[in-house]
Amino acid sequence: MNDIVERIRSLRYVHVPVASQLFEEACAEIQRLRLTDEERQAILTAIQLCEDITYGGAADQHAADVLRSLLARLK
Repeated sequence: MNDIVERIRSLRYVHVPVASQLFEEACAEIQRLRLTDEERQAILTAIQLCEDITYGGAADQHAADVLRSLLARLK
């Protein structure tokens, strides 16, 4: 059980009424923010395009780095 949503949902039996609703809201938000495989592929394509631009410069490399960081954070 490594998935954080599963771990949070396993706590639903904790008898703290406010916590149960908070746990469910947190799970819903985590699932909403998860990237689909299609979205990940689109970001990878954008990274590749930024790196392949021959007339680009530091700004293109920075954009690629930011997108790579986004992928790592939303893993």
